[in-house]
Amino acid sequence: MLTLFTWGYWGWGNATHELIRAVDATERDRGFKPPVFFDIRASRSVRARGFRDDAFEQLLPKGRYRWFPRLGNARIKTHESGIKIADPFAAKILLEEAVKYARDSRRIIFFCACEFPVNCHRHVVARLVLDEAKRIGLRVRVVEWPGGPVSRKTLDVTDSIFDAVRRGVRTNVPFDNRFLPRDQVSLPWGSILDVESCGRSFPVLTGPARFKAQWQLPVYGRWVGSDSQVSEQRLAASGLRADSEDFCKRNGFCPLENLSHGGRVYAQPKALTIRQPWAHAVVHLGKDVENRSWRANYKGLVLIHASARPERDPRELLALYMAQPPSPETLDRLPTGCIVGVADLFDYVRDSGSKWAIKRQWHWLLRNVRPIRPVPCAGRLGLWTPSAALMRKMPAWVRNY
Repeated sequence: MLTLFTWGYWGWGNATHELIRAVDATERDRGFKPPVFFDIRASRSVRARGFRDDAFEQLLPKGRYRWFPRLGNARIKTHESGIKIADPFAAKILLEEAVKYARDSRRIIFFCACEFPVNCHRHVVARLVLDEAKRIGLRVRVVEWPGGPVSRKTLDVTDSIFDAVRRGVRTNVPFDNRFLPRDQVSLPWGSILDVESCGRSFPVLTGPARFKAQWQLPVYGRWVGSDSQVSEQRLAASGLRADSEDFCKRNGFCPLENLSHGGRVYAQPKALTIRQPWAHAVVHLGKDVENRSWRANYKGLVLIHASARPERDPRELLALYMAQPPSPETLDRLPTGCIVGVADLFDYVRDSGSKWAIKRQWHWLLRNVRPIRPVPCAGRLGLWTPSAALMRKMPAWVRNY
């Protein structure tokens, strides 16, 4: 499933260096390259120093930032209330960019200023992206960065900090050092933090760590009562989870997913075994049609598997479709018995205009073809479902597509 992130920079205006370091480290830990930031604000004339004008753009390496005001809230400039996306059609472009970067094992974070997404225009943009994904039959999930299921952490603090948090005087729980707390930066919204000191414990709702002079965890909710009452409530995990779920729902942190299209559910990807040189032609030579005598009832990501047994005289076969086929030496070295690429199988027709289409056959239409390093495995007839063990050998961007 393809994942896009939303995000609000509230509270990060003076700590953009630490922000980028934290985000990049989190994505690397998850098996991805540093993400690309899409700024969907209508205007960059803001008070936050790190996001004023082109300050954030200048901080990032070239190619990792794009200002995209077409998806901004047009009513910001007119000082009207409500949300009106400047160009809703641009959600299609954002989705296409996400697919493109996924091929390079990168994910997109589209952001604005609001702390919570529930009443923010980025929530509207997320739904526009899902609508476009549904239209083309693509599985997509949009979630507030850093995403992931809520978890529970414990943090030892001093007595003074413990008492201040319990009384509601402090709205954050600081760490005792300036080093990047990697496991806390990626803490999902609505997670539960047990603040502890000298045998006492107090649960609070929290989210990903922020940097304000030092790293700290925000406090968004706390449970009041005597120490004994708090201790009992701390053990009632179901009650804490219910409060966490309520917090996420109220503030828009629940993931938005698009799993169906045309009344059909898109489950895990499929694989298709193709003899060489046709598998090579799909992945590298622009073959956008796979010819079959039958059609399937599946649309979505498909792994291209090169059969263990190739065709005879591959160059003569390709010469029927190409003026200059690859050399015999190249064709003799084509990998077999392995996954060599992935593609989007998006439709079945009998009248494709592709030069690769064969008359009186079903034409399986392929697009967004991406090569991968060959992954050895046995093939099967028809569309087949890859095993979990095989999917674990796929690149991270394929597993999360």
